[in-house]
Amino acid sequence: MKKVLITFFLIGGLFPGEWMSCAYGHLDVQFSYVNNKINVQIPAGETDLVFGSFFPTTGIEQHFATLPGFASEVINGLGIGAGDQIYYDVIDDLLYWDGVSVTAPPSGYSIEITNNPSPPTVPLTTVDENSGQQLGSEVPPKNRIDNADAAGNFHRDLQWRLYPNPFPSPSPPADFGAFGIKLRLRTNALGVDVSDPFIFAFNFGLNSTGFEQAVDAFGDLLAGQEGDFDLDGDVDGEDYLLWQQGLSPDPLSAGDLSDWQTNYGTNPPPLLQSTVGIPEPQTALLCLLGMALLFGSKPRFQIMSG
Repeated sequence: MKKVLITFFLIGGLFPGEWMSCAYGHLDVQFSYVNNKINVQIPAGETDLVFGSFFPTTGIEQHFATLPGFASEVINGLGIGAGDQIYYDVIDDLLYWDGVSVTAPPSGYSIEITNNPSPPTVPLTTVDENSGQQLGSEVPPKNRIDNADAAGNFHRDLQWRLYPNPFPSPSPPADFGAFGIKLRLRTNALGVDVSDPFIFAFNFGLNSTGFEQAVDAFGDLLAGQEGDFDLDGDVDGEDYLLWQQGLSPDPLSAGDLSDWQTNYGTNPPPLLQSTVGIPEPQTALLCLLGMALLFGSKPRFQIMSG
């Protein structure tokens, strides 16, 4: 995988003499509508939809980030519908690279996202080791980024905070690693489907080589396999629930259901297995058949009046 390494020099007295680096340093998630779907552009020179940022480990902005942002500008050949609102889905629990593998984050860690407009209009979104899927919506307002202007331009940042924050003391080296959030964009524009998943990777104290390894590992999660609709590395009951909700690649199709049935139970990551009850493929199909018979047939009895 080709790497683009961008180094940020933090000035202004907040982080004197400190250099922070991160791979995949493209500062905006560029997107537009293509074939009735939100299309997120892969960063130039890259092969995966992994966007890099970092949480400073010292200073008054310790554990705080506003990058990457989100942009769709007409001048760059993009743009969306005038006034269209853009939201994001959080697809999975908080991810963590510990230097060896992607696993659950250290106990008690979470990332808090301030949406637009800020609370109480749109509540905060918290992603942790057990937060699960959190879908964006217009009503009630959840995970809102912003709306496009009258020309269809869109450019907005969110605020990301890593907790716990021990400022002013630096975090112990044992907690250094990389945090990942798996996201997807959606819109209130009629007939426009959600985007493919992508990952925000936040460096927290790793050197450039260590963070590149983390980004590679996060990118591998996006490769997926047939039936792994939430791209968490396994095919399980949560993927079946996504199919039921019309959130698989070809919503509610027999083909996607067949992919799930064929690959059910493959590659379960030991530390990220869901606690949701997992239906067997045969059981799921019987349930679907039963629902079809229940709701698709006429009643065969009458209520007699006296």
